[in-house]
Formats: sequence, structure tokens, C-alpha cells
Amino acid sequence: DVPAAARAVAAVDRAEHDASRRSASALIADLGAIAPASLLDNARSFGLSGRPPLTLDWLYRKAHQLWRGAGQLAGQTPARAPVHADIVARLVRERPLDTLAAAHPDADSRSDQPALRFDSGSRRRAIVRHQSRTRSTRALADRLAIVAAIFDGSRVELRHARGRRAARRVIAHACERFEIAGASARLVAGSKIERAAATITVQAHGH
Repeated sequence: DVPAAARAVAAVDRAEHDASRRSASALIADLGAIAPASLLDNARSFGLSGRPPLTLDWLYRKAHQLWRGAGQLAGQTPARAPVHADIVARLVRERPLDTLAAAHPDADSRSDQPALRFDSGSRRRAIVRHQSRTRSTRALADRLAIVAAIFDGSRVELRHARGRRAARRVIAHACERFEIAGASARLVAGSKIERAAATITVQAHGH
């Protein structure tokens, strides 16, 4: 519930966004746009179209792992989520995805066009920083793709203990395995990092 979350954040003392200086609508916009999910969006969420890194199956299994780690669930994480794509698949068969893409040109171009324009000279701040203990190209590529899909309007920088060339290899691997919106503009290989195997940083523009 984005509006409720915006009100809760605005009510917290020392919140980054001061409600007296910023309107609730601006705060809601910062938390993310809300729009009805199209049939094409649903097809991607179920993994029926393209190579999305973020699917309902992944979200369910990740949530189960987190709740189990917190001691709120017992038993092993299911191999597959109890979600069924039958209805969406039937609708897609009735209306092929190429016609859906033509009906939603903005959504279909997400893999080629960045959600934002990035100016290399602008000041940026970190929103989220993930520190990894593995140097595995595959594992880092999976994590990078997931982070880029969650923050699909932000610039994502990967820094690797083996330097910029290794970071570029991870980015290339992620783009080969997954469909990542605006990858060429958003995924950036940063400088060598010393105190971790790798870091993935989500960045926002400064104002």
C-alpha cells in the first residue's frame, strides 16, 4: 500500500522527506509509480514471456526463505511456488504476445530503453548497497539482475575485487541470461573494491 507507506514515512521524526517541505504526492511518486498490470506484465511475471529475472515463483521462494530464517515458518522452501499460470497462459494463447507488445509499446521497449536518462556528471547518492562474499560470475550475475529488476528505474553499479574488467564480465553474463530493462544505460562497472568480493549499489540522482 504505497499511499499508506508514504504517510507512515512522513510521520516519522527525522524522516528524509519532510512533509512540511514536500507534498504527499511527491513522496508517493518517490516510492514508485502504480499502474494496473497489463496482460503482458502478467505474462512476464509468470515467466511466460522473455527472460525476466524477477518472477512470481522467485518472489514466493525468496519470501519463504526469509520467513523461515526468521523462525516464522517451518519446513523446506518449496521447489516451486504454488502459483499457476494456466489462466494467463490461456489468455496469451488467445492473443499472441507480439500483438500484446504492439498494444503496449512503452512496456515492450523497456528492455532497450532506460527508464531514466543518466548524466555521468550528475551527483548521485546510494539508495541500497549489497555486499557480496562470492566472486562467482553466475551468482553475482543472478544477484545483479534481481536488483536491477527490483529498482527498474535506477542506475546500478557493480564493483568487483578483481577490478572493472571482472565487473564487466558479470554484467555481460547477466545480460546474456536475463532480459534487463535499459541494461546498457543502467548497469555500470565501477572501480576495483578492496574490502569485499563485490558490491552492488543502487544509485539515485542528487537534486
